[in-house]
Amino acid sequence: MKRFTAKRNHRAGGKVYVMRCHLAMYEQNSVLSPKHYRHRAIALVWTVLIIFTLFLFVGLSIDTGKLCLVNHQLHNAADAAALAGAPWVKKDQTKARSLAQQFAALNSANFKDPVLLNLNENNLPDGDIIIGKYGYFEETGQYLFIPYDPENPTSVNALAVITSRDTETREGHQANQEVPLDYGPLAGVFSLDLSGNWQGKSGPYAIAITGGGGGAGLICLRDDGTGLHAQGTGALIVNNMTGDPDDGAIQINSTDDDVSVTLNGTPEIVCETVNVVANGFSQVGDFDLYENTDVWLGQPRMPDPLLWLNTTEYKPTEYIGTTPDLGGINVQNNNDPILDTIIQPGYYSGGMVFKGGTVEKPVRLASGIYILDGDGLQVLSNSYVIVDPTTGDADGDGLGEAFFYIASTNWEADDTRCLVEGGGIIRAEPLQSGPYEGIIIAQDYLNLNDAEITGNAESILEGTLYFPQERPASEQKKGNGDGFSLRLGGTGMGTGNQIVAGSVYVYGTGDKIINYNGEFPSPVSKAWLVE
Repeated sequence: MKRFTAKRNHRAGGKVYVMRCHLAMYEQNSVLSPKHYRHRAIALVWTVLIIFTLFLFVGLSIDTGKLCLVNHQLHNAADAAALAGAPWVKKDQTKARSLAQQFAALNSANFKDPVLLNLNENNLPDGDIIIGKYGYFEETGQYLFIPYDPENPTSVNALAVITSRDTETREGHQANQEVPLDYGPLAGVFSLDLSGNWQGKSGPYAIAITGGGGGAGLICLRDDGTGLHAQGTGALIVNNMTGDPDDGAIQINSTDDDVSVTLNGTPEIVCETVNVVANGFSQVGDFDLYENTDVWLGQPRMPDPLLWLNTTEYKPTEYIGTTPDLGGINVQNNNDPILDTIIQPGYYSGGMVFKGGTVEKPVRLASGIYILDGDGLQVLSNSYVIVDPTTGDADGDGLGEAFFYIASTNWEADDTRCLVEGGGIIRAEPLQSGPYEGIIIAQDYLNLNDAEITGNAESILEGTLYFPQERPASEQKKGNGDGFSLRLGGTGMGTGNQIVAGSVYVYGTGDKIINYNGEFPSPVSKAWLVE
């Protein structure tokens, strides 16, 4: 297209002459040719597509970050739940599950949604809360978590928690809502699940293990020196009568890394767990404690569960002034007239010494509380003593109940102690009610005489034996047991349902059996994450 314009001539004096003269011609061409007119809006289309794509990528990045955050929150919830429940798996599995569920719910996933767990009381392997055993298995060469079978209970020490967010409704799983996506719907994806699996070691899960804990059949209280020394060829066996395989435990409070537990020769310690406050122990010979039991070092100290017995309110010696003094009992042979009577409970300033009595004609004691000074309680030289005032069954059926307290008023001048040796047999059950319920023999903590119990398989004591006295660690003699609170020896016997002592010296060729009944369990132990 062409356009023509004419120029004007300007003349001086203000006159203008218009004339037709040389025409200047200017040509102006269009920028676009006609064939390009239909593409003039393509930039807008590309802009929209690029912005949408960028928006989609940014949105997916935000959703990915959200999934990572929720996964991290679920991991935190699993860690908290496992650590809360693990310390109780040995003593109260119901409480362990409940605490795991509660602590998981205190955490949130997707910013505000609580993490919900099913208790999984049947302990299904794919449930939310699983109790089992974590340890190293030589056959596989790796550490594994094995759920326990409620139909065939075994030892447990760990708790696994799975905090999946999905829509599965399998038994034992309380499904959380899947994680909704904010920008995923732009690509047709509205939500995703985050599934944990301890078997495949993927997703949000945690496994916590507890070291120690369990019931304490033997508690060695002293904080220094040797808490437990074992020598000879016999065994110290901590069985349990609770049905819980973890209840057969020993607690050593000593913090001495060198001699907290000392082993010499070929003794055997048979129990589920040995919990030691110290970080080491000593052993001489080929005996390996780790081959027989789980040993946990650096465990929490267990307070004296019977410390209250030393207070004025409950200390039996506080009643001496108001209780008639019955003198002393000293049976020297099987013809002593006292064998035809029943000895009554009360305060005996001279103590009780028994060297007579047979299975056919035992020394009989009535049920009740015996406070003993002087010679304390001594059952010697094949004597036979039973607390059985009613039925008269020499075989021990229907035993009576008694509590023997070794006082401290004359211990420095007299041999005020508990001594069962030389084949002496004593059979009794602890009191079933009152402040001294469950305790069969206790020695005043101010009485520093050592106690000694040796015997044979017929010597059976039920209940807790309490010998808290402590002498300086420098006085402990490993060769003869001097300086130890209690010496256990003999050819085999039952030594109560629990022993609480400052320190224990085990020797001899027989088995010393503690049939633990769940009294005064060890405190909740610490737990830590292993996965």
